[in-house]
Amino acid sequence: ESEMKFYKVIYNSSSEQGKLFFIHTTMDKRAINNWETYLKPVCDIDNFINIKESVSIQLIKPGIVFQISNNWVIDPDNKVKIKLV
Repeated sequence: ESEMKFYKVIYNSSSEQGKLFFIHTTMDKRAINNWETYLKPVCDIDNFINIKESVSIQLIKPGIVFQISNNWVIDPDNKVKIKLV
């Protein structure tokens, strides 16, 4: 099985801050079914109440990340904002 990638960081190499985007793919349903692992640590979910019938994820707003010791760390006050559809 190929590696699943749900997120992408876009940054300027002269900055230690970047934007974190959710990548919409055919694997959205897997992320929804395992939301505690794939979504909860990274995202604020706009309409969590619809999780049972949702099959896709829509990005509302990218999150903010900071590079600390060569690792990207999510700003807890600026998580990725998504909507379940």
